[in-house]
Amino acid sequence: MAVEPVLDPPEVQRIIGGSAASLGNFPWQARLDGPLLCGGTLVHPSYVVTAAHCFFYNGQDYTNPGHWTIRLGEIYPNSQENTEQAINAASVTVHSGYNQWATPDYDIAVIRLRHAASINNYVSPLSLPTYDAPDGTNCVVSGFGDTTGNGNLASRLMYVYVPVMNRNTCNYYMNGAITSRMFCAGYDSGGRDSCQGDSGGPLACQLGGTWTLSGVVSWGNGCALAGNPGIYTRVTQFRSWLSQNTGYAI
Repeated sequence: MAVEPVLDPPEVQRIIGGSAASLGNFPWQARLDGPLLCGGTLVHPSYVVTAAHCFFYNGQDYTNPGHWTIRLGEIYPNSQENTEQAINAASVTVHSGYNQWATPDYDIAVIRLRHAASINNYVSPLSLPTYDAPDGTNCVVSGFGDTTGNGNLASRLMYVYVPVMNRNTCNYYMNGAITSRMFCAGYDSGGRDSCQGDSGGPLACQLGGTWTLSGVVSWGNGCALAGNPGIYTRVTQFRSWLSQNTGYAI
């Protein structure tokens, strides 16, 4: 029986206040086409990084790769573009530390594609960071998710710039829930954020002149609310895990 798509769970529903992307702006952007609405990031021609919570909903486990097609090189999710590549998933590996019943810690997963993506101006991997983006760094988050906070999914790829927030400030806002494997980005006043359907997608920061996958859209309280920044998986903490689970020093 076919599984009907659903939004990710309310506590992790995570672009509001952003702009429409053009083809080639974010060649690393992936869209996960399957039971849940999520994004991802191409980090190698054969691998996409996303959030662990994208594979669980109400106790259901969707880690079977047969559920998923990965779409690359697109900006319109409801139409076929000649730049688009649709590749089935060959395997899904979720971090063993992730617990679907708790606040999303270790919220990272990697998808192996059934065949390597063709790299061009519209489909290209994003580098992994060797160090964390400093506080105040203006980074960009992109996705096909909710643009209003009311369940209105974007009709095209959207993006918004948000600054990395000081860890102590964020932990104050989030009542101490921020672990060493998370970080925050957003404005104290809200207004710009990732939202439903953006989960698993990239927060890209330019470090030393190179765009890097600094964060993975993970969770938050609502979308773009004052005092409620977006919470992202801290990719620097998972470089060795990603290398072990891809076989590449990506």
